[in-house]
Amino acid sequence: FSSIHLSSISKRLENVRSGLNNNPLPLNMSKHKKEAAVLIPLCNINSKPSIIFTLRTERVGSFKGQVSFPGGHMDEGEVHEQCAIRESNEEIGLNPSLVQLLGKYHSVDSKTGILVTPVLGFVEINDLSNLKINEHEVEQVFSVSIEDLMNPVNRSTNQVQIKGEREMVITLPTFLCGPKPIWGLTAYILDQVLKTIIYPAIINNH
Repeated sequence: FSSIHLSSISKRLENVRSGLNNNPLPLNMSKHKKEAAVLIPLCNINSKPSIIFTLRTERVGSFKGQVSFPGGHMDEGEVHEQCAIRESNEEIGLNPSLVQLLGKYHSVDSKTGILVTPVLGFVEINDLSNLKINEHEVEQVFSVSIEDLMNPVNRSTNQVQIKGEREMVITLPTFLCGPKPIWGLTAYILDQVLKTIIYPAIINNH
């Protein structure tokens, strides 16, 4: 990612939050009770624009063994950016001073009824082995290049039934790159952010 790419990403996020883009479809039609935030950590690994992910352990309370973004429930009085940075520090030892916040994406109402807000940030890091992970929560931290994430060969889809005020079946993406497939809410958020924010910013400023 160049400084021009990051500036374009930040501007696109401003447009999203101001309502200039259509809202993506929520995964759950019921009212949320709790809020959470996740950090989508952009970085350059081996000179390639990439995104950092975590592989959750089998010891955590939810989403065991799944690929996710660092993040979690908001504490009282926190804003989304504070929560995303705090959780990233707690889960993978990411130093807040290394994160350049770019903006927030649409909040997504998950199938568990939790409202999740993705926060995008650029991380000044090129060696993930220096991160100190919370071994109770995180089994592995890894990155995947934007090139691999956008490659159709690394994508598939699955049908998910959503229950709420009205039942519906939606098609969700699955990314077949990394140590395990990226699916569920993480894949949904990733797909939306790639298509509407990151990829256009890169292509239009190539």
